[in-house]
Amino acid sequence: MGLDNLNLDEIKHRLAAAWEAERGDLAQMREIARRLNGGARKLGRQQAGAVAFVAADGGNNNIRLNAAPGGAPAIVDLVRVVDSNGRECALDAIAGAVDEEFFSKPRTSPVERLCRDLGVKRVADLSPYLSAAGTSPAAKTAVYRDIVEWAVLYQLLAEREWG
Repeated sequence: MGLDNLNLDEIKHRLAAAWEAERGDLAQMREIARRLNGGARKLGRQQAGAVAFVAADGGNNNIRLNAAPGGAPAIVDLVRVVDSNGRECALDAIAGAVDEEFFSKPRTSPVERLCRDLGVKRVADLSPYLSAAGTSPAAKTAVYRDIVEWAVLYQLLAEREWG
C-alpha cells in the first residue's frame, strides 16, 4: 500500500476513537503517578544488562497438496521458529487433519525440554485446546505454534548465559 492510498480522515477518526476509549484508563494512571511522585527517589548510575525478546509471526504457512481425483486436498502446516540471527530453533509440520495422537509426545527439542521441566508427559497437557473436542484443526495448529514459540524462548533462557 502506497501513501497515495491512505485515507487520512479515516485514520484520524480511528485514532480519536481509540484515544476516547483509553481516556479513562489514562486519567486513572496519571492519578496514580501523581500520588507516587513524592515517594520517588533518584538512583545513581549503574550498569545493567537487558534482554528483549521480540517475535515476528510469519503467519500461517501451509502447503496445499492435491489429493486423488474427487478427494479433498491435503494441507500441511509448517511451524518454524528462528532466532534473530536466522538460526532455526524449531521446525515441525502438522497435517491438516491432526488428531490427538500428534500431541501425545514432544516433537521438537525445545518442546521436549519445556514438557520435562514442567513435569508434563504429553504436549496436549500444556493447553486444553489441544485435546478439547470441537477445537478446529486450524485452532490446534495456532495453539501448537504458540507452544513451540514459548518453548524456544524458554530454552534460550534456560541454556544461554546472559550478560
